[in-house]
Amino acid sequence: MKKSIFIFLLVFLISYLLFPVNAIFAEEAIEEKCFSYCVSDYSSGLILYAKNEHKKHEIGSMVKIMTLNIFFEELEKNTISLDEEVYISDNAASMGGSQMFLDKNTSYKVSDLIKGIVVCSANDAAYAIGERISGDINSFINLMNNKAKEYGMNNTLFANSTGLPSNKEQYSTAFDVNIATKKLMEHDKYYDYAKIWYEDFVHPSGRITRITNTNKLLKRYNKCICAKTGYTNEAGFCISAGAKKDDFKVISTVIGGESSDDRFNAAISLFNRAFSTYSTKLLYRKNEVIDQVNVIKGKENQVNVYVDKDVSLLYKENELISDVQYNYSKDIEAPFLMNQNIGYIEVKTGDNVEKVNVLTCKEIQKKGLFDYFSQILTKK
Repeated sequence: MKKSIFIFLLVFLISYLLFPVNAIFAEEAIEEKCFSYCVSDYSSGLILYAKNEHKKHEIGSMVKIMTLNIFFEELEKNTISLDEEVYISDNAASMGGSQMFLDKNTSYKVSDLIKGIVVCSANDAAYAIGERISGDINSFINLMNNKAKEYGMNNTLFANSTGLPSNKEQYSTAFDVNIATKKLMEHDKYYDYAKIWYEDFVHPSGRITRITNTNKLLKRYNKCICAKTGYTNEAGFCISAGAKKDDFKVISTVIGGESSDDRFNAAISLFNRAFSTYSTKLLYRKNEVIDQVNVIKGKENQVNVYVDKDVSLLYKENELISDVQYNYSKDIEAPFLMNQNIGYIEVKTGDNVEKVNVLTCKEIQKKGLFDYFSQILTKK
């Protein structure tokens, strides 16, 4: 009996000591099976982990991250609306690959096309949106490449709006895709579509197509808030995803996985590593009033000011690694408009610098002669 107990305790002790180590090695092996990856803090942009992040590679349907970025920017500029009807050309309807099987020579609502791009990576919808925004697809591709330069995606070249294989050169990097994903996550309207798991989409003709989300992390990882997958023979299995724990958002981009499970497991492993090592403290939320400043020569003496983005500080293993500086005036002269920029808050994290604008909450006019006269009478 004593011998049996001793053997049991010995086996338990060996398992306890070895299993965590093996688990860590297994997680690292999952990540290393991919060609490249890049993990960043959403708020500061600081790169937390990376491998081959600047090496060029095809990225498959992750190209649509840029297609979506351009769309949401146009939506916010009111140059396109979600209720607008878009005509589906022969070229758009014949895209092949992942699609929502749009009827050619028929019009669809913009909101339905965007849903198709986000949820099921619909190539036909991506092509149609490109034609609508730029008039023709070649002009839209030029816009995509110009936008990549604007974002600082210096190792990216787009050949189409879908990510389908092309006889023209096309590539990006884990670092560049991570940048594009951060930009996309800044658009609040994007999240209306990002968490749709599946839907029976009804075409104008009454025909039904079931669209299912390509982002399996929605079911496998409860911290996931969005993702765009990609796959071609050349690209391998790819994903760029966002996850959130409390107020801490992380972006994980994986390129060139050997299987679909590899990319999802690698993304989860990288998220877990980030969340176990880093954390954030939220100082101010987007649109939150942060201060009251003095108004000189104004009809009112003070005005509230707010920030146009979240302001967060990053910690590594509970040690603060960010520094915050307040660079805005405590005294501003009237007149000024509502949403007048009076400076910024600067958050430095490593070599990364995030500047968040500080804006006025209301318009205040300059004092006139009558205001000064009334003030004199009031003092008496």
